[in-house]
Amino acid sequence: MNIWQTKISKLEAYGFTLSGIARAIGIEPQSVSDIKHGRTKEPRGMAAVKLYQLRPDIFGASPTGHVQEVSDAA
Repeated sequence: MNIWQTKISKLEAYGFTLSGIARAIGIEPQSVSDIKHGRTKEPRGMAAVKLYQLRPDIFGASPTGHVQEVSDAA
């Protein structure tokens, strides 16, 4: 399991859905699924940065499953 697969699995453990992760990082849910299952090795560009920045261990997932918005500002 690579770092991205691990990250997605941890997000799911905190209650995030693949669709929610996809919305937060600006890619299609199928792309998140492809990363999770090893069909794609890693996200590209800003999607990688945004995925890396998602921190459910600090912010947690909301009870409704809404994913934290990630700012494009650096």
